Amino acid sequence: MLFDHPGVENREEALVDKIPAEQECSCIDCKRERNGVWKVKVPEAERRVKLLPEVKPILQKFFDDYGCQIGDILKDRRRTWRIVKKVSKRADISHRVFPHALRGTFVSILAGKQSSVYTIKAMRGGRSKLRICIH
Repeated sequence: MLFDHPGVENREEALVDKIPAEQECSCIDCKRERNGVWKVKVPEAERRVKLLPEVKPILQKFFDDYGCQIGDILKDRRRTWRIVKKVSKRADISHRVFPHALRGTFVSILAGKQSSVYTIKAMRGGRSKLRICIH
């Protein structure tokens, strides 16, 4: 269980970064449509994302492989789709995989491993009442 992990005494230590309400962005979409500023769809989407310390090197490798920095957000939808398509092909998944479905799958895996509701809520980034659908 992720936050029930003995290495995380203080949940705040697991804090990696904040997803901001808006941030300067140089992707084509933001330049063309939003004057170079990336914004979340709704203010409630601004939140902190908590991760175990051992996840940071894994994320750093991912970001290095795809030309991002820790703390950056994959703001470009096309890039996100390309990454998901490439990874699903590498995993030999024949049907189409949607980025948002991966979030639901992740929550289902956590629930299946009997993670606490707090853990699931923290990992999915929710701030309001938790509503879980098992996919």
